[in-house]
Amino acid sequence: MNISLTAEQEKWIQDKVTSGEYPSEATVIDEALRLLQKRDRRKNTQRVCMFPPQFSGK
Repeated sequence: MNISLTAEQEKWIQDKVTSGEYPSEATVIDEALRLLQKRDRRKNTQRVCMFPPQFSGK
């Protein structure tokens, strides 16, 4: 898979590596995806709590 990044995104990733916060660009991307997955799971959990299956019409 190839992913295109904006110049701003590339700079942000490189800054994270240059600062020593992350050892590589891949690590920055891995962490970003991990956090996105965590956020999505939290959203899905909240949705289920707000609309349990017995009330969702399914």
